[in-house]
Amino acid sequence: MIKGIALKVLVLGGLLTVALPAVASQAGIVLMQGQESTIFTGIGSKNSVGLDLGTCKNGTCTLAAVGIGTGLFSSARGIFTISSPANLNLQLTNPQTGLWTALSKGDDITFTYKSGPSGTGATLLTGNLNLLQFQQRSPALSGGANTYITTASLTVTGGSLDITHGEGMNIKFFFTDPPKNINSLLSDPGGNIAGNFGSARLTATPEPASILLLGSGFLLAAVVLRGRRGWQSIAL
Repeated sequence: MIKGIALKVLVLGGLLTVALPAVASQAGIVLMQGQESTIFTGIGSKNSVGLDLGTCKNGTCTLAAVGIGTGLFSSARGIFTISSPANLNLQLTNPQTGLWTALSKGDDITFTYKSGPSGTGATLLTGNLNLLQFQQRSPALSGGANTYITTASLTVTGGSLDITHGEGMNIKFFFTDPPKNINSLLSDPGGNIAGNFGSARLTATPEPASILLLGSGFLLAAVVLRGRRGWQSIAL
């Protein structure tokens, strides 16, 4: 009987493992494409270029656009703003795969997400954004366009959607339609290429719904085992 219960618990664990990705995909914020361009600039280096993320003034660049919540965040619609220093440094770490690494301090780039059509409502999220890597996507896979898939992490510092308890969030977004590969700027100091910030998805790490589902599964397993032990005691 105990073996049978153990088997049921293992099956339950397997079902939870299968269900987690589906639940995890439900919660997030879609960051829509904004009006500001991002500018890549040659700085006379053999392995790095500069990046201005949005419209720049007095050494600070700002990129803002609409954010739309999904799943657990479905009611969270508003405006997100990314503020960063001008001329962020991107370093080419693997020319063969087109991999670039963003060199920035953890608190250099701030992220703010506020509710309302003009972003003047309640603060939904605030935090520090850490750009991690830029990966060149082959034009053959992007309909002939140059596209960079960018990964970043967000250290959440506040807001009503801060339900990750210090675990942070992940972002994957696209820079699309630069007229040529930014590698060309390595031999063109002062040259620049404009690209658009494409749509992105911001997700919690770990997903709150996933944690709840997993915790419920373990609790159910514990109740089943505890109940089985109780039945054995009564039988004795």
